[in-house]
Amino acid sequence: MKKIFQCLFILLFSIGISAQKKTNKKQKSEITQEAATVDYAYAAEVGYPSKNDDPDVDTLNVEAGKAQVFLIKADQWNSQSFGDDQEEKELLKNFPKNTFEITNINKYTYIHFGNGQFLDASENGNSYEAIAFWSGNKIDKIKTQEGIIKATEFVAQQLGVKKQSSYIINDKIYRKEVSALLSKNNFTPKSKEVMDFYLRMLSLPIISFLGDKELFLNQNQDKVKTVKTYFVEKNGKRRIYESIDLNEKNQPISVIHYGSEGNEKSRMRFEYENNILKQIKSQEETVTAVNYDDRQLILSKNIGEADETKVYHLENGKILQKNYTIMQDENYAQMNSYSEETMKNNCVNYTINNELWTTVCSTKTDEFPFTFNYTSYQDGKILQTMTNKITKKSPVLYEQFSSEDSDGNSNKELKPSGTYHFNEKNLLTSFDFTKNKEIKRIEIDYTFYP
Repeated sequence: MKKIFQCLFILLFSIGISAQKKTNKKQKSEITQEAATVDYAYAAEVGYPSKNDDPDVDTLNVEAGKAQVFLIKADQWNSQSFGDDQEEKELLKNFPKNTFEITNINKYTYIHFGNGQFLDASENGNSYEAIAFWSGNKIDKIKTQEGIIKATEFVAQQLGVKKQSSYIINDKIYRKEVSALLSKNNFTPKSKEVMDFYLRMLSLPIISFLGDKELFLNQNQDKVKTVKTYFVEKNGKRRIYESIDLNEKNQPISVIHYGSEGNEKSRMRFEYENNILKQIKSQEETVTAVNYDDRQLILSKNIGEADETKVYHLENGKILQKNYTIMQDENYAQMNSYSEETMKNNCVNYTINNELWTTVCSTKTDEFPFTFNYTSYQDGKILQTMTNKITKKSPVLYEQFSSEDSDGNSNKELKPSGTYHFNEKNLLTSFDFTKNKEIKRIEIDYTFYP
């Protein structure tokens, strides 16, 4: 769901930035040491030492004749992480097909080349991160670079052409666009519409949403003062998950999420001037600045070593966003991210760095049965599909049917998956659902202004 996802993404991204920068420095040091040992950036002349007796080390023989690029990222854990194929995708995008062959080295490997040289990325306990290029001509030496960042620029240099990685180009574009957005301060009636929609999303209990964005129960929370959501344990004890405080204008004052022990995990506090949202403060006193530009709501904040800017607008009754995450240090432009939601054929497509990640298609949220279809993608192929249907049994009872498939099969049978209960004020009071063959329950309490 959106509120959970946003919090987790920000936390994991901030941690990931710090970890990756530290890891890169460590790997670079070890590669430098290895390069000095074997001469010419860990390449040497003939006399290949045998590594075949070590089952944890691969031996790769590279014949002459075709240009080769090696992206080396190997350590004792053979670990892979999100985004490890970034440089390969850049090379495929920036150079004509069949210009060279790309080989990823993710395991300790001893590489023999047809010109009598070798690369040794095999010593246990070391981490190797480098790029190597060989023209395929026996008279040409192997060219290497510590680290695989800017592989496009390195390979272009070897080929005698000029190329730039798309993240280098986009870094300049994104910084210019964000600078223009943050200079805006134009609050109009259209700004109020998108602001009200955004605040309403944060004012409703989290189970009012399907997936991470579809609000299918349009509740009227007039006069509501507080909204508290609880998980009900097997023994009947209630564990608080979310607490929302609203002002008399039905705007959120604070939104708090709690951990499994009832401890406060996150807090958002909203500040207004003349009923216009001006800033949001988090539990860690991180401040989100708010700007407006007619149809756009613009939120910006620092998330450690990067700056995040989100831009919201309304389209066909849905709130869509684009998100810039830009490293403060331009030397880490490869870690920038740009995501965007767009409408096509009444479906919302979500892309990250121009790659399609999800598609959400739904019917009108105020008509029943309401249907919601979610599809996720990986490398252009369907990874998972999910279908939900909500039927209205009575003014105070709605039933949910769901199917989920990881093979891209959207024809699976819909099965009962949940029941929504409302009170006489048309406010959602509980949700019963099945998880791991057990019936779970979420309950919601309200207090009201006079």
